[in-house]
Amino acid sequence: MRVNPTYLSRLSPLVALTVSAAITSSFESYVVERLDWLYRVLQQIDIRNEDILDVAPKIMDVLQQRLSGAYMAISEASPSDPTLRTISNLSKQVQEIRRVAQ
Repeated sequence: MRVNPTYLSRLSPLVALTVSAAITSSFESYVVERLDWLYRVLQQIDIRNEDILDVAPKIMDVLQQRLSGAYMAISEASPSDPTLRTISNLSKQVQEIRRVAQ
């Protein structure tokens, strides 16, 4: 979380997807920063890239589960938290990438 997320633009698509899985492994700290990193990864994904074609659906499934868990935890603790909107939007992006990647 100490590195600027623009760093992601220099990574290969496969490494960027791996980073997305790593940063979403926990939403117990740096939630806004983790969501920002995920947003940036999702923005740069070219699902037609052969390097990620096979792994993208699996990673999107993992991301979807983690975002759903984070949404539920945050909504229980603070139902009006604006982070919920961000998670919802990211979840829609993940679902769309998953759909296209099939």
